[in-house]
Amino acid sequence: MRFLFIAAFFVFSFFYKFVFAEIFKQKENFRMEQFLKFDITKYNFEDHIKILGKNSKKWNGNPNDLAKDQLDYRSIDVFINNNPYKLRLSKYKDGITLALFNNVSMKCKDEEKIVPKKYIKKENYYTYENTQLLFQKPFIKSTKTSFSVDIGLSRIHFFCYELFYVDLKERTTIFTISNKPKIKSKPKIQPIKTISCINQKIFDTVRKKWLPSSDGPRIFHLVDSDKELLLSNYTKVRENLIYNNDKIHTLEEFDLGKAIVLDSGNKLLKREYIIDRINGLLTINAKVYESDLNKTYDVTMKSECNIVTEQRKF
Repeated sequence: MRFLFIAAFFVFSFFYKFVFAEIFKQKENFRMEQFLKFDITKYNFEDHIKILGKNSKKWNGNPNDLAKDQLDYRSIDVFINNNPYKLRLSKYKDGITLALFNNVSMKCKDEEKIVPKKYIKKENYYTYENTQLLFQKPFIKSTKTSFSVDIGLSRIHFFCYELFYVDLKERTTIFTISNKPKIKSKPKIQPIKTISCINQKIFDTVRKKWLPSSDGPRIFHLVDSDKELLLSNYTKVRENLIYNNDKIHTLEEFDLGKAIVLDSGNKLLKREYIIDRINGLLTINAKVYESDLNKTYDVTMKSECNIVTEQRKF
């Protein structure tokens, strides 16, 4: 009788462990392939014990800790290459998301290495770097990398934004890789499109006529996935009025004390870009403050733009 009881106990323990064992285990080495192939469409937020286990940490109830449209979350701590990460199951208005976050600021190129290369496709990938200068010396170097891949009914989205403070030699990184159901409102990541705008002409406000400009081509980078317009040095133009497949319209206005100082020493008070993506036309409207004469004047320029498939001739 005792033997049957012991046997029954072990059978029950094995059955319980097999049926109720969590898919992702707390404080263990994280299996990236398992995360990438996890079919999130088969679960809902109430399945958090099946996914993360019974000891997952729940949301503390502070609404300030929730992202936009986020309703609730559960999380566990995991490790990748001995580095601590947090795996979070989030409930949103339109479904759930399983996302991995890093607790340590690492380089984006190192974060990218945790994903097997076979899942990173150039047609759904972009990365760029920008260096901000202070007194003609590098001050902050930023890196942004993003890519997506569809596996089954899930869409994996990798995002990393890194700020490196050159003098302090300190790094701050925002990193996440998420697994969520595929929906049309959140399309795949697309590569950056680079355009070159030439044949510039400038409007002479005195003679009221268009004149050719001697300026060289203007380069812009279009990050359609994030609806971002970047200048040639990958500085982001911050204020979008319109960004769609047909038109990009941005407008930035600056107070005199925070205006952009031009090479001439004058200050840029307004910068407006209108890009007609159908006909390949660029219009620039600017307001400039001329320091020597203590006056402002308007500038309007027009150019013809084409996509750049290769940024060098050889």
